[in-house]
Amino acid sequence: MRSQLPPSSVPRDALRNYPEDLVVSRDRYVIWVISQCILGTEDGGSRIGQLRWIPAGAVVTSNHVPAIRCTLVNCICLGFKPGKINPRQCEQCRHGWVAHALSKLRIPHFYPTGQVEIVQSSVVFDISSLMLYGTQAIPIRLKILLDRLFSVLKQEEVIQILHSLDWTLQDYIRGYVLQDASGKVLDHWSIMTVEEELATLQQFLRFGETKSIVELMAIHEKEGYSVLVPSTRANSDIRTFIENSNPGTVPL
Repeated sequence: MRSQLPPSSVPRDALRNYPEDLVVSRDRYVIWVISQCILGTEDGGSRIGQLRWIPAGAVVTSNHVPAIRCTLVNCICLGFKPGKINPRQCEQCRHGWVAHALSKLRIPHFYPTGQVEIVQSSVVFDISSLMLYGTQAIPIRLKILLDRLFSVLKQEEVIQILHSLDWTLQDYIRGYVLQDASGKVLDHWSIMTVEEELATLQQFLRFGETKSIVELMAIHEKEGYSVLVPSTRANSDIRTFIENSNPGTVPL
């Protein structure tokens, strides 16, 4: 039997000490306190505005953008906040974008042997973000693999993915961004770390188009992959997060 949701109202004192826009744990549910709520008024009272009940485990930020939590051990960061100087580094926990985005991606080595996924534009966007979001150059191994996934999609889908991540098709084909937003020719580039590259390589084990290539890469390097991954699978909110973080992008 499906469990019933909690009542739409809560005791006044239950939220008196919590600030606005805070996600508060409540056993199997959490309370999303929307900005209309006024807590602790001047007269000593407390007026509860609009409340919304959400299943426990879901984390939503105050501007309705899905939160991308950090997957690194002992990190309690519940939502990636792009750095002002380095958008791939979280301002809250100082860990990288990939360590957060993995919380929204499936774990390849949990799949049954031989099982692969169908290439879909939404999934390719999420994986593309690991290497393209906030960077200006692409590791050659990852570009080879991403080229294979792009070849399955329609060209307009590829262009939309690149545009949403602030890359042009010409820069992607080249493998690095030639000029910054002001038109200045770059002489140094932001690129993902080696650890992030290894974590991203694992994602290409999910597809028949790239699985055998990744396995050959591992054999040639005579090394295994070690990366911290989330303990559970979650639906992807990466596209929504990026599009809301960058108002200039065009939603797909």
